[in-house]
Amino acid sequence: AVRAGLRAGTVAVDDVVEEGLRLEPPIVTWRRVAAIDTTLGELPVAAGTSVVAWLARAGRDPSVVGAPGEFRPGQPGSRRHLAFGAGPHRCVGAQLARMEAAVVVAEATALLDGVTVVRPPWCPDNLTFRMPDAFVVRRT
Repeated sequence: AVRAGLRAGTVAVDDVVEEGLRLEPPIVTWRRVAAIDTTLGELPVAAGTSVVAWLARAGRDPSVVGAPGEFRPGQPGSRRHLAFGAGPHRCVGAQLARMEAAVVVAEATALLDGVTVVRPPWCPDNLTFRMPDAFVVRRT
């Protein structure tokens, strides 16, 4: 349905890119040290404590996105993700990465007709980056 929407112009390429970033961000975690005594959720965190924030699931907050586990380009809240970080730690290449991804989505759409997935990508355990090994497909 997404590919058909891309071809028909009813699904925006940018929405597909953002939804992909929301569900599968390239940066998996942030490591930080608490500067002051604080609370995360209901957990007290003392100043100086090392914290690992699991960003890989930050885009799946049901209070932000209506269908957090589903790939629905353009759904409200789907652009409120942390795929490239935030604030002073935001990735300086975020816009370039988005532009590159948009080109791939736009150009690959027509090429994917008749393609089936033989083996989805596998990502080795890594606490910082998502690094898929390969994406094996077959044209029928």
